[in-house]
Amino acid sequence: MKPWGAQSEVGKIEKIMVKRAEDAYGSQEVLDSCWRDLGYTEPVNYSKAMDEYDAFLSIIKSHVPEVFGLPSQDGTGPDSMYARDSCMVTDKGYILFNMGKPQRRAEATEAGRLFDSIGLPKLGAIEGEGTMEAGDMAWLDESTLAVGISYRTNPEGVSQLRDLAAGNFEVLDYPIPHWNGPEECLHLMSFISPVDHKAAVVYSRQMPVTFRQELLHRGYNLIEVPDQEYDTMACNVLALEPGLVLMIEGNPITKGRLQEAGMEVLEFPGTEICWKGGGGPTCLTRPLLRK
Repeated sequence: MKPWGAQSEVGKIEKIMVKRAEDAYGSQEVLDSCWRDLGYTEPVNYSKAMDEYDAFLSIIKSHVPEVFGLPSQDGTGPDSMYARDSCMVTDKGYILFNMGKPQRRAEATEAGRLFDSIGLPKLGAIEGEGTMEAGDMAWLDESTLAVGISYRTNPEGVSQLRDLAAGNFEVLDYPIPHWNGPEECLHLMSFISPVDHKAAVVYSRQMPVTFRQELLHRGYNLIEVPDQEYDTMACNVLALEPGLVLMIEGNPITKGRLQEAGMEVLEFPGTEICWKGGGGPTCLTRPLLRK
């Protein structure tokens, strides 16, 4: 089996990178000083966040053989807990991103140090005028990556990614709606989470028509999130393996629809670590190897 590579959103996760809440948050004082600037919806309770993260990480460790943790790092803040966004891991190596949110620019360097220390090869980086965040991408299959052009990922970033992807995978790009504007950024994965090889949780009201049509053309079963569960992040679901998914507690309708579609559903509390900061289980993880 290959040692690295995650050109999938649903293959069984064998290796994963996370950043513990305590290493990202620092303290209650740090959270109190920056939550507004970061665009969080409410202040975060540090103690409750630690308990929630422990519950989340316990599930991850029970299903993933190797878990790598990013250390506490000067220059990064609470958003760095959302370990997915700063990079991607392809079959040919990792790519670091120039993140569109200015407060997060140091996170890619932090991820690169960890990757170098564990022997993961580097494929390249998005640089200069190009911006990109991994919340704006989802693998449709092992050779096709959907990328959203948003307030955080721009056309120059997509162009650079295409150059790095040449001969390895195809990049399909789609315009992301304005929604509530740049302060409440909408990523591509704000409205889709693949949960099996041909199934995805979606919030179709936000989806570009051409993207939704592409999914249907590929034979995807679209499991719709109801309006009342969008703000509680029912659309952010992590596939630990095909048909085994992890989601945030408090979304019973979507959970039921997943179960009706044959999925096994695990849950964790996410009031502090997910809802307030806008990042769910997919955001909290960067798979390094999926079968």
